[in-house]
Amino acid sequence: MDEELNARFDQVLEQLGEMRQELRAEIASSAQGVTQQLRAEIAASAQGLRESFAHEILETRRALEGRIDAVEEKLDAFRDETHANFDGVYQRLDRLESEYLSIRAALTRVEEKLSEDREGREELRREVETLKLRIAQLEKKIAELEAELRDSADA
Repeated sequence: MDEELNARFDQVLEQLGEMRQELRAEIASSAQGVTQQLRAEIAASAQGLRESFAHEILETRRALEGRIDAVEEKLDAFRDETHANFDGVYQRLDRLESEYLSIRAALTRVEEKLSEDREGREELRREVETLKLRIAQLEKKIAELEAELRDSADA
């Protein structure tokens, strides 16, 4: 019976060894299948991520291009407004320069007139002095005549 038991035990051990090898083969093939499946899933996920990132990048680029275009439009409008303002300033400066030249010419004419009239004023001043002297002489003569009249009225 020991031999029978040993033989049976050896037989069970052999069956266990075979089962063990079958399980290892099954596990290996399952692992290969799972590995291939995981690799396929990872590749599909990576492809999905690439597509998603590419889509996001394109959307972001479109949004940035839109914003850049809007900023460029605002800059163009600002540039046009600035040019218009400078044109207005230049026009005002031109008018001021014209007025300045007109005022300068008029002042030059006034100065010329004043220098020409200086001789005339000197002549008028001399005539006024002569008239003052004559008035003083006349007042003196009138005073003398009044004194004579008083004297003759008293006598």
